[in-house]
Amino acid sequence: MTLKANQSGQRQGTTMGAAMDDARATQGSQQASGGQSNYEAEQMQWGFRGMGGMFDLPAAADTQSEVLTKSISILKTDIGQLQDQTFEITLEGMDRENPNLNISASVLVLLVQRKRAPQNGIGYHTMVLAASTPEPGSKTVLLPNNKSVDLKETVGDLFDGVMRAEIHRELSRLYPGVKLFAGEARVVPADFKWDDQGAVKNLRAEVVTAAGMTLIKNEPNFEDINLRKLKKDNSLSVNTAFGQPQIINSVGQPVRGDIRVTFRTGTAPRQGEQDSANVQKVQDLSSIAAYIDLIHLRQASTNPYLPPQQQAQYGGQQVNPNQFKQFIARLVITRMRSTRAPTLNQQLLSLLTCYTLRKPGAWYPNFKPNYHMGREKDIDLKDIGVIGLETMPNPDGSGGFIRVPTKVDSFTPQALGMLLHATVQEGLVVSLDVEECGEDTWLNSIFADAAQTQDSVAREKAYSTLYGAVDWLTDGEFAKLFTKGEIICFNENNRIQNGFYTGKGGERADDRDLDLLAMYNLMGDRDIKVPRDWNDSFILSDFPIEQRLDARLALMHQLMPDLKITGYSRRITFTDKFLQAFTHAAEKTGLQVREVNAFNDTQGYEVPTYRFADQALGGYQNNNLFTQGAMSASGGQQMRPTGRWG
Repeated sequence: MTLKANQSGQRQGTTMGAAMDDARATQGSQQASGGQSNYEAEQMQWGFRGMGGMFDLPAAADTQSEVLTKSISILKTDIGQLQDQTFEITLEGMDRENPNLNISASVLVLLVQRKRAPQNGIGYHTMVLAASTPEPGSKTVLLPNNKSVDLKETVGDLFDGVMRAEIHRELSRLYPGVKLFAGEARVVPADFKWDDQGAVKNLRAEVVTAAGMTLIKNEPNFEDINLRKLKKDNSLSVNTAFGQPQIINSVGQPVRGDIRVTFRTGTAPRQGEQDSANVQKVQDLSSIAAYIDLIHLRQASTNPYLPPQQQAQYGGQQVNPNQFKQFIARLVITRMRSTRAPTLNQQLLSLLTCYTLRKPGAWYPNFKPNYHMGREKDIDLKDIGVIGLETMPNPDGSGGFIRVPTKVDSFTPQALGMLLHATVQEGLVVSLDVEECGEDTWLNSIFADAAQTQDSVAREKAYSTLYGAVDWLTDGEFAKLFTKGEIICFNENNRIQNGFYTGKGGERADDRDLDLLAMYNLMGDRDIKVPRDWNDSFILSDFPIEQRLDARLALMHQLMPDLKITGYSRRITFTDKFLQAFTHAAEKTGLQVREVNAFNDTQGYEVPTYRFADQALGGYQNNNLFTQGAMSASGGQQMRPTGRWG
């Protein structure tokens, strides 16, 4: 493995500093002859952008260059310990203080190239060093009503079209005639622990994977996976687990993931059996981290999931609005990963596994009571009983609504199922938070590109790529069920603030802990308008996104005083028609997957099917792709879970 590290802009034969030294050597003679001083000439040459570079200072005075130099040195040492006969890895540093580069933060670019096929080009991934630039402030946005709001900016916002173009231009200068493939960027926070070898190795592995896969997928002989071409595997399973802890990503930031859906191959030995080298061991193929959020339908006419009428229609018959099920459940995917070398089709296969949660009642265990929370001073942010404040009239006839008590013995799994069935509509909306500049951007940005509405050319390109990938994955079956041009996913005009606050035990926690249910639990008893306003900041898409972000951030700061916003995500929602077609297309290829512990030892509560003329909310259609039960280590009898919600 060959390493090359330099700070771009200082590799030329004559650097700016050297030129300054030469110029100043003649300064005295110029002044003595009455000519224009060198400083005057420099001001005319460099102008305002370059005036900070007119005067040389000791290196110790430049903290930005120090950050860049340290990060290059540490990553160079780490990568140098590896032996790779196939790929050449190069590091390029670009300093924000270089007047020849129009970048607002120093960046470290990792490039990957095949040693024996350099003609295939270079894949690269950019690390934006937050410690190299002052903390961004806010920008004032003028609203259509002539009012203005201040929108919080983050380091990730600096990685815009200008910076992208500047980085690519500089790399083209450094590698003339070489094909360059950009693999997005991530922000390395200012407090990243560069002295922690484990943290550095995790970051290196992530960035090398991003750059390497960017190269591989652009090589002429690349072919993504096709389900019919894969060797048949009878040991495939999907495991769903609830109540999971948060994830710490490659740069030390927390990611909420209450629910984990893991796609696996292989079988585990049965209890009492010894592990054997001759038994195919369990291997994780992909995983999804997610949580269930609720959407309140008080404003049904402006909700993006329902037709524009105030009253719901059940089977064509209008019902009393007071009997309307007021909530919709949404699965928010916060992290979607597949194998060691992820491709788009492997990401799609990972997305497919979440379909198991769309079965009636499959996600109900997510709201099983936590008996260790809420009995003392701690507030249980996930106490589902709080939805009674919108749906449960006070039984004493005094008016108003009350919480449903959940920390009591009488609140059985059956009672939980009845509560959710009575208040939450059938089906499950599936959304994906796509980071604008984060560790998963390179994996999932195509979904955001296919859903965005600002650039029609870019949207059509991303849509065609996505449609073609799904159809290739399912060996042409998808196109038989889903016409090209139909909506795969859409942008809700929602920008999600990513960040952290100090949670229980003093640890950092994902600010997405503050969802609608948490807002009801924190503020519903005191002022029901607060959670309703929070809900509206997501679904009233007719209002400018900047106005809704400002209102949302104000509420977040009230409840999370030490909140730090680190970036933004775009919330992308998949249409029900796409998910249904994708699942059936995969089934037609012969793929079969067992569900293991999908109901956490309980079976889904069967409910009548209520169909809505909407895009995202849909029920579950029976198919043979996902089958219930776990298989024994020897591949024998499937065991169905016992118990029911209802």
